[in-house]
Amino acid sequence: MKHGIKLIYHESPSRASPNDANWIQSTVKLFIRPGDCHGTRLKQPNLAWAVLPAVSRMKLVGSFDEDEKSLWTNVGLLDVISILVDEGENNANPNAAPSPSFFSITATDGTVYVFEAPSAKQRDYVVKGLRGVVARMNYQILAGDANVIGELYSEDAGVSTGE
Repeated sequence: MKHGIKLIYHESPSRASPNDANWIQSTVKLFIRPGDCHGTRLKQPNLAWAVLPAVSRMKLVGSFDEDEKSLWTNVGLLDVISILVDEGENNANPNAAPSPSFFSITATDGTVYVFEAPSAKQRDYVVKGLRGVVARMNYQILAGDANVIGELYSEDAGVSTGE
């Protein structure tokens, strides 16, 4: 939540520019941002990422500038349908090249976000963590456990700095 995870985000050609067939790669930092239950409207926790310069500016200022908000992509944790990894085709062959380090996050609106970690081991670490957070939050909400409020809707978790 506080430090973020550095990844490569692959933006599809259809999202970036419909006339261009090339994927756009950006180095981003991925954060889990806590929700807010203190206003008139409940705001769910979300995954948020932005390119490194935008993250650095946000950290220096301590909050978002209105112009900076457009540089961030957000997906609500309750909107995550799946987190899938690319297992590669060569896992059965011990002499094959290392497995890819790609994973994707699919949202309820059908949007698929593709990320790349520095290694397959780091990818698995990130994916396992994200799956755990999403599953825990959903379970706690369905079970009616109020502890989820303290864990994922807390101002102490880093809202003041936007992390």
